[in-house]
Amino acid sequence: RTRFRHLVGSFANSSRFALASRASAYFQTAVICARRRDAGAAADALVDSLDGACVLLLALEMTVKTVAACLRVDGTFVKRTRDGRTFVCASSGGFRGFVAAHGFDFVLAVVSVASFFFSETFRRTTAPFRVLRLVSTDPALRRIVSTFARCARVIGTLLAVLACVVYA
Repeated sequence: RTRFRHLVGSFANSSRFALASRASAYFQTAVICARRRDAGAAADALVDSLDGACVLLLALEMTVKTVAACLRVDGTFVKRTRDGRTFVCASSGGFRGFVAAHGFDFVLAVVSVASFFFSETFRRTTAPFRVLRLVSTDPALRRIVSTFARCARVIGTLLAVLACVVYA
C-alpha cells in the first residue's frame, strides 16, 4: 500500500506528467480552434471525436491528480515511527492546496465530461472554456495573467477615482 501511494504521488508530481499535461492542453486548444462554422459534416465529426479524446485525457489527468491528493502524498514515502504510527513526510497541502492548484481544471473536467451527456450544442458551447486551461499548465502564461491581474486592480482604482472626479 505504501508503495502504491509513493508511485501515484511521484507519477502525479513528475516533470513528464506535467509536460504531458501541458501538451494535452495545447493539443486541446488546437482541436477547439480547428472547429469552423462552414465545415462539412465529416470535418465536424472528426473535430468532435478529437474533442472527445481530449476530454478523456483531461478526465484521466484530473483523476490521477485527485487520487494523488486524496492519498496525501507528494512522491515521498510514508514514514513509520517505532510505536507503529504513520505520518506523511510532506503533505500536498490538503484540500485547500488541491483546490488552489487544480480547482479550475477539476471543475472544467467535470463540466466537460458532463457536457457529453447533454446536447451537442451545449458541448460545443462549453468547449472554448477549456482553452483557459493553458493558463494553469504553462508557467509563462500564468505569470502574464498574474501581471494583468495586478494591473487591472490599479487601473480599476484609477477609473474609480476618475469617475469620482468627473461626476463630482
